Amino acid sequence: MGFKVPTRVYRLVFDEPSALAGLEVSVKTGTAQVFMEMSKLTEIKQENVLDPETLGAIRSMLDTFSGVLVSWNAEDEEGNPLPCNIETLCQQDLVEFVMPIIGAWLTAITSASPPLTSEKNSQPAEDTELEQSIPMQLIP
Repeated sequence: MGFKVPTRVYRLVFDEPSALAGLEVSVKTGTAQVFMEMSKLTEIKQENVLDPETLGAIRSMLDTFSGVLVSWNAEDEEGNPLPCNIETLCQQDLVEFVMPIIGAWLTAITSASPPLTSEKNSQPAEDTELEQSIPMQLIP
């Protein structure tokens, strides 16, 4: 019997004063490859945005991000739910809608892990000074 690698899903909640206040987006962590690609693609310079290579990179970024996008509560002007897919993502404002979501996702997946849970009741375990002071590092 093998080990099943868990897939973590993050719920991104945008609050005031964000222009996206009320938006909730669920996204998967994604693979290390997705993270590296997205980190590189989000460094696109605004002055190069009309360059064909840059436009291709933006499309690649949207394609890659749509692979980790699980759900959202986005609606159109009539209150109809917007499908959570690459087509809808490409129809949204890149600067005001898409990039803040991608930025929040990158922040979430690179932040510290959520508090440990107690196996008995699945409630967050209480943090202690000792637990908070334990240095974390990768061991080669």
